Amino acid sequence: MEDFLRQLGITAQSVKQEEGQLIVDLLDSNDYARAYSKLDKSDLVEEDEESSQVTLENSSVQFLSDKYTITLLADFDGDVYTLIVREN
Repeated sequence: MEDFLRQLGITAQSVKQEEGQLIVDLLDSNDYARAYSKLDKSDLVEEDEESSQVTLENSSVQFLSDKYTITLLADFDGDVYTLIVREN
C-alpha cells in the first residue's frame, strides 16, 4: 500500500497499519489539499462521487483503483486530516 501511495506522489511522515488498512495522518489543510490534488489528477485512481461527501465542517472523498480504496477525510473545525488506504 505504501508503494501505491508513492506511485501517486503521496509521502507521509506518520503512517500506521491497522486491521488491513493504512492510515496516514496529514499535517494540515494544505497537506490535505496537496493529497486531494494528486489523487484527483492521477490516472491510477478515480473519484467515487457517489461515496464522497463535502460540507463546511467535514469532508469524506473516496477514490478507487483496481486494488485499493482511498478515503480522504477532513474535520475542518477540528483541523484533523487523514488518508486511509484499504485493499478492495
